[in-house]
Amino acid sequence: MRIFSLVYPLARGAAPALIAVWSLWFLQEKLTPGGWLGLVLIVCGLLIVGGGNLVQHQNEKPHLRGVILALTLALLISIYSTIDGFAVKHTPAFPYAVMIFFLAPVFTSPLIFKRYDWQTLKSELASHWIRM
Repeated sequence: MRIFSLVYPLARGAAPALIAVWSLWFLQEKLTPGGWLGLVLIVCGLLIVGGGNLVQHQNEKPHLRGVILALTLALLISIYSTIDGFAVKHTPAFPYAVMIFFLAPVFTSPLIFKRYDWQTLKSELASHWIRM
């Protein structure tokens, strides 16, 4: 549980900061003073919540694996959020949503087929076809 208490707040706190960086850098957007204040408050608040779990005991080093995982998740969250934000502003919403829902299986299906064989997938589909 302690790793979750570290990873979740750090990932959720770093993601908005990275989204702001990507928006400023790639999309040439500008943050208002209120936007800067809100960003600082979000990041500080989540770091306060998660920062207490950086170490388990007083003389211990920070949990490096948890920090790396949190920052990796924050990076991924920020990338897809920035792409989504740009796409929604510059394309019609319905075709974009349809494209996303049809492209997701293109990327996830090979992973599912690698993890489970075709027979397992067929039997799951046969026994849970209503829910699927």
